[in-house]
Amino acid sequence: VSLAVAFALLLLLEVIRVTRMVPHLASAIHSFMSRFVDERDSGTVYTTHIALLLGLAGPIWVGCSFGWHHAPATTGYVLQQWMRKEGVKSGSALQPLVSGTVRMMLGWRLVCSAGLVSIGVGDTAAAVIGRLYGRRKLHDGASKSWEGTAAGAVSMLLALALAVGPCIQGCGFSWASVANLVLQVLGAAALEAVTDQMDNL
Repeated sequence: VSLAVAFALLLLLEVIRVTRMVPHLASAIHSFMSRFVDERDSGTVYTTHIALLLGLAGPIWVGCSFGWHHAPATTGYVLQQWMRKEGVKSGSALQPLVSGTVRMMLGWRLVCSAGLVSIGVGDTAAAVIGRLYGRRKLHDGASKSWEGTAAGAVSMLLALALAVGPCIQGCGFSWASVANLVLQVLGAAALEAVTDQMDNL
């Protein structure tokens, strides 16, 4: 709900700024926003801040539409403890059901956190490290560096490991699933590195 309210507020402020329906407020908004725009906001409407919010909120809205945002972070641990308490053996008929439920919940937890991890963590780390320590550009004329791109990928992997790593043990996740997740993170980092368009989406 808070993200939807923030999105509506951003749209309202942008409408006020562009249409100048409230001149003094429009001037103040324009003066503030102009400090945070780049060449991608060379048109009349500033879209970077809206795209940033959509990039963060979109995965959460998708996850909420399926109800999986209610799954606690410790789902895997809780189910494993329940199995031990009830004496459910690891090879019993209930084991695949419990493991499948945990995998599904963790999968949607990954979906919900995709925007926050890729933009909030990865993009931020890439920008900060790239600006401070970036020496080797991706190619001639590029504004992004290998150091920043590597920092973005590593930070996303660390964030995912902290978010869902403790829940994965014993829930039937294979190395193939982990490798698939790593490939997706590397793909996101590479896409962010090579695009000059609105990369927040």
